[in-house]
Amino acid sequence: MEFEELSREEVDALMKSTRKAAQSLDSRAERLFDFAVAHPDGFTYLEAMPAVDLTDNPSGRNRFYDVVRRLRQTLGGGDVNLVCDSQGKGEPYLYRLVGTHAEAEGWASNRLRDLDSRFDTSLNVARSIQAATDGRSTDGRKARRIVATLTYLQGELEAIDLNGTKTL
Repeated sequence: MEFEELSREEVDALMKSTRKAAQSLDSRAERLFDFAVAHPDGFTYLEAMPAVDLTDNPSGRNRFYDVVRRLRQTLGGGDVNLVCDSQGKGEPYLYRLVGTHAEAEGWASNRLRDLDSRFDTSLNVARSIQAATDGRSTDGRKARRIVATLTYLQGELEAIDLNGTKTL
């Protein structure tokens, strides 16, 4: 459906629904934080889902990960973070609140390796789009800007690796 085809009432209902979903996500993130504080030794998603009114099914798990993402956005830039650590193959991850770098070191190192991999993948995808598009199109211009930025970032990260100062 084209946006222009929506009536004013439909647009209002859509906006109200979007605001309600955002409020629900914020509310769930607050409840997840409270749950994490009450469980300092950690918890699995299975243990936390009832506390944020979600059920264990694929849709519920995806919504739980959205709640985790929102909580991390809220905590972003501060000393406290919600980390998750592997408990072994096939076992659910253990989430826990941490307030120091030492507590988050293993998780942070894993996240950095994941980011490195995502940068490489994103760069390769952008190069593909760049090669397939006209540099005057919106997609082509975006791809070229992404390639330039990620290529610069890749060089900066490689320089850190070469200097041996890449530690957390």
